[in-house]
Parts: sequence; C-alpha cells; structure tokens
Amino acid sequence: MEQTTDSKKQRSEGNRISVCIIAGNEESNIRRCLESVTWADEIVVVDSYSKDRTPDICREYTDRVYQHRWLGYIKQKQLIKELAQPPWVMFVDADEEVSPALRDEIQHLCERGVPFTGTELTIGERLIAWRDAVNATAGDGQ
Repeated sequence: MEQTTDSKKQRSEGNRISVCIIAGNEESNIRRCLESVTWADEIVVVDSYSKDRTPDICREYTDRVYQHRWLGYIKQKQLIKELAQPPWVMFVDADEEVSPALRDEIQHLCERGVPFTGTELTIGERLIAWRDAVNATAGDGQ
C-alpha cells in the first residue's frame, strides 16, 4: 500500500508530523505498525539490515526506508530523527501500533494547530517531540 494524502487533511508546515520507526527482522509485526500510521505526513524507517522481508514491506508504505547498522537504541533514534523532515516527530516501535483513539487525537491537534510552543507534547501515553529539540540523555539501551 502506498502512503496517500487522500485520507489526511493538509496541515500547515508547523503542524506536520513524522512517524519514525526503527526496525530489525520485524516481518511479522511491521505491516500492522505501518497500517496504524498511514495518516502521518511522513513515515521514516531505519532498518538494521533485516534478514527477512521487513524492508520490502516498509517500502510498500514509504520510500523513506534506510538501512544502517545497529548503533544501540538511543543512537538509532538520534539517527532517524535527523532523517525526519516535519517539525513534529513521533517514535513508534516496529512491534507497536497507534490506536485509532490516539490517531484521532493527534490528527485533531494537527488539523487545528498544535497549541504548544515548547519542545514536546504528551498525548495519551505517547510523547511527540519537536524534531530539533529531541535530545537523548538516557543510557545507550543496547
């Protein structure tokens, strides 16, 4: 499935969101994950040289699929956020999915304008960060 703009309303540049997914051998999970984020303005995937069909499945949803050796959880997320273009970034693990309720809440905020001028916003239990402000301070998480 190709990512289309038909099902999403045009958002202003400052309210666009990128979903960033790091993956490695997630063939059994990645389609469910990607299906749950097709509403995003951009989907970016960094794959750690999967030996299964993970990259092929990802390319069905986005042309923003990159392969890079595993750097550890935090460094891999730093890498992918640099590849994201929209100002708002949401990290989703390859074995997760965004619920319809969370999707609707995020879309509603983005369509009417994110009423926030800081660097991050929590919606439900999901952190959405301003791309240029994402700084990983936790341990390596390998």
